[in-house]
Amino acid sequence: MRRKRPDGPSSWLPREEYVVDEVNPNEGLPFARKWRMAVFGGSFDPVHLGHVQLAREVLERNLADEVLFVPAKRSPFKASGQMDSGAVRMEMLNLALKDAMEEKPTYVAPDFRTGKEVKKVYRFGVSDMELQREGDYSYTYDTMTTLRRVYPDVELKFLMGTDNLVDLQKWYQAGALLKEFDFIIYPRPGVPGPNDVELIRIYRVFGAKLVRARLSAEDLPVWDLSSTDIRNGVARGGDFSEYLSPSVWKYIQEHKLYQKA
Repeated sequence: MRRKRPDGPSSWLPREEYVVDEVNPNEGLPFARKWRMAVFGGSFDPVHLGHVQLAREVLERNLADEVLFVPAKRSPFKASGQMDSGAVRMEMLNLALKDAMEEKPTYVAPDFRTGKEVKKVYRFGVSDMELQREGDYSYTYDTMTTLRRVYPDVELKFLMGTDNLVDLQKWYQAGALLKEFDFIIYPRPGVPGPNDVELIRIYRVFGAKLVRARLSAEDLPVWDLSSTDIRNGVARGGDFSEYLSPSVWKYIQEHKLYQKA
């Protein structure tokens, strides 16, 4: 059973002070950078080309070295209309990433040691850790702390959209999540979220961290279509093959997913 947070506009924040202007003791050292993993959570119901393109952009723009897709069991903030079968969503994710790697397996970006342009392989992973967790819901903080134990030498970054900034303070262990982990915040069309001043007001010492993590549409182009749009469109008999990888679209048709009974 989830407890209600104490009353007060910022009672959910950790009491410890957070240093906004961190000092990096390894700055300037050519080999002193950790491997960076962007943790991409979501229902992926279904995964579409926008999800894949966002993951590509994160790597191409040197925001991370690897993107780990983590399909949620069920979010406490989502309606219950999600597909119940995590196995089906996992299968579609694996198919989409297989198609993506066959279409374009590498990209060119600067090497962090030398600064020279080198060819790199897109590093995508998929984890079913939330689907295997007991209970009805998935909590981001639990996922991130588990990954930190599994990858103690990796710098973890949580990849989320600006729409999540609206209710981030309501998330389970929101204060600890803000304090302990870094973020990559991508723009969502039509959902700008709080502005910089509002972020500082709501999240106080952690607001600056979120401001720095937020990217603009110019920094990171996004896909103006949601999985909900695709589900609703398929239910109406629409052809959404241009928004999905070939294998995912074939899978949806063969298994008659999202179609009205």
